[in-house]
Amino acid sequence: MSVAVPNLKPLTEDPERYEEVFYKAFFKVSQTDVLLEKLNQFFDEKVMDLLTGVFGREEVVSLLGVGVGEGHTEFHFLKSLQTHYSSMCNIAVDPNEGMLQTFKTRVDTLNSDGKSSISCHWINGSLSQFLTDSPMAKTKYNLISAIHSLFYAGDFETTFTQLASMLKDKGVTVIVCKKGKYRIDKKINKRCTV
Repeated sequence: MSVAVPNLKPLTEDPERYEEVFYKAFFKVSQTDVLLEKLNQFFDEKVMDLLTGVFGREEVVSLLGVGVGEGHTEFHFLKSLQTHYSSMCNIAVDPNEGMLQTFKTRVDTLNSDGKSSISCHWINGSLSQFLTDSPMAKTKYNLISAIHSLFYAGDFETTFTQLASMLKDKGVTVIVCKKGKYRIDKKINKRCTV
């Protein structure tokens, strides 16, 4: 069903507007790609050193991903950790079952290469459901990630405090929020920053 809007031409009939829309959309997509690439690089250069400096190769490394979507970043984390650890436990929480399934399919490829064993728990639901319903919410994790997902959680400070309480001593939390949305740098310096 289409709705007629006065003075609005289809983009195909307005080349200047088409170009403007295309470049704005392309710019946003390219910014996201650059951010994720920088995040992956930061993980490989800094976070891996922190984790491998504290947790030995023989330890089962546990990861909690909050709002993983299709798991692009978390997949990179697992792949990088796989080079050092022979056993990992990955818990992925996301309310979108289709996206979670995409991530699951990708992680299955890591298990099939024989490098390490990754046990996975796929939680189809919100973070609040996970925190109240899952016994895994009482587990301590080596790494907790929330990439562009905490703004869905509601009360940011309470959510951050809950996640921080689930972190092992000297574990790492990787949180990415849209610039200006939250000022987490002020709130977490007393806890753990990288």
